[in-house]
Amino acid sequence: MNATRFALSLLLCGAFTSQLHAQRAPRPVEILRRGQGTHGVASPDGSHFAYWASTGFAVFRTESRERIHVEDSRYDPNGCSDIAWSADGTRVAFSHTDGVSEYVLGTRTSRAVHQAPERRSDGYSCNVGYDPSNRVLWLEMAASPYIGREGRTPIPVPFAGYVAFAPTAGVERVVLSAARLSGRPAASPELFVLDLAEEEPVPRTLALIAASFPHIDVQGRRLCVRTSQRQLECINIADGTRRSLGSAHLYASTTSAQPFSPSGEQVLVMRDWHLYAHSFRDGSERRITNLALPGGSIAFQGATFENEASVLLFEHYQRRRRRDPAIVRVSLRSGQRWVLLRDREQLCYLRPSGGSLFGYRTNRSSEDLVRVELETRRARSRRVRLP
Repeated sequence: MNATRFALSLLLCGAFTSQLHAQRAPRPVEILRRGQGTHGVASPDGSHFAYWASTGFAVFRTESRERIHVEDSRYDPNGCSDIAWSADGTRVAFSHTDGVSEYVLGTRTSRAVHQAPERRSDGYSCNVGYDPSNRVLWLEMAASPYIGREGRTPIPVPFAGYVAFAPTAGVERVVLSAARLSGRPAASPELFVLDLAEEEPVPRTLALIAASFPHIDVQGRRLCVRTSQRQLECINIADGTRRSLGSAHLYASTTSAQPFSPSGEQVLVMRDWHLYAHSFRDGSERRITNLALPGGSIAFQGATFENEASVLLFEHYQRRRRRDPAIVRVSLRSGQRWVLLRDREQLCYLRPSGGSLFGYRTNRSSEDLVRVELETRRARSRRVRLP
């Protein structure tokens, strides 16, 4: 009888312990916002991720997996809202319907930087960034658009069809065009650069006619764009030196992940339906995708650098009539592949931050902003060495 009770207690204890560990284990996929909304931005060191939650602006700490701040919903994103981190990662600025605000991590407080006009027709705030002195910059779309500078005189912008700040580094230059850019621009938008260090900044032409959205690395040094000649051109914004990558395409869009590596010395490009990592240092290219794998084929819908040595892909592994969505890590050195997570739903817009991966996951009617836990996911054994 005692032996039976002892065995039963061990069984119950084991069940309770297993349940406790299951409760403590982090969820592999966590929904941060229902409905797509606006994308988020990781801090320079990857320790925090800022985004618009359902209840307002939020900052997620990747190490402790906690939401450390949620601004109440009196601030709503507008059609061109933006998020930018200071170069030291201690502050984050965000534009919204009421203007521009800033959140400080050290004090966990937010403050108003700029108040937008009451009527949207009189102006509204779009792009945000930080100058090298960690002061907030923003683009104000008004009858006479300008770049606002905290504590300094605004800079008039002669045209604002397209405007881009460097995403995280201290903004020294602004890229802009007269015509509005789209997937198929009706006009021929020439790209210009505005040097903020000049006493009276004047737009300087980059001698590029854009046929796609330009992308700038996080250091703000290099820009890549597909031109009207159907060539992919990459240019050093400071000195104007150029490199042509031929008929390749950037594997990026306005809502996809950053195509550059963290150092800006590599970029993801599409050529002949394959994905390559191009090195600006020596001009070499490493093929990442192998569309025909044993027993099936691959189609991928998202890609981003995890670091300088590996790339993360979201792909569909098609085997007969079965489609198997997965997040895959590919080593640029060896070509080996590790399946990190299999999911029934489609994932896209991959952006790593700390041990997490942020992106969009489809649901029945829309898309959700989600966080995927990578550190606790055991890499699967499917490894294929690329030729």
